[in-house]
Amino acid sequence: MSENLKTIKEIADEIGVSKQQVPLLADLIHVQYIQQKHRNFSYLS
Repeated sequence: MSENLKTIKEIADEIGVSKQQVPLLADLIHVQYIQQKHRNFSYLS
């Protein structure tokens, strides 16, 4: 499994952003994922 792990520097270089932006982008992606899941959720009353 550890062969699939990448450092923040490797990810930043791969997507063309700074190392400081990687955690911010990860948070943004996570929030968008949660919002998408929330939109597709049906509430029962």
